[in-house]
Amino acid sequence: MKQYILAQKIGVVPKHLSDIKNGRRRVTPSLALKIEQVTGIDRRKWLWPDEFGCPWEELKKI
Repeated sequence: MKQYILAQKIGVVPKHLSDIKNGRRRVTPSLALKIEQVTGIDRRKWLWPDEFGCPWEELKKI
């Protein structure tokens, strides 16, 4: 799934996701839940990618 499509589905601007991906922002628990509901990617991956794995690779497969 493209970042801009995910951004539309979860109600944020694409720059917000870009900032998260590039380490300029952190994912909040409520945003992680929204992303999980839309993508099926475990919210723990969005909150703690070092422990649970990078969610961005999974997002490319959707």
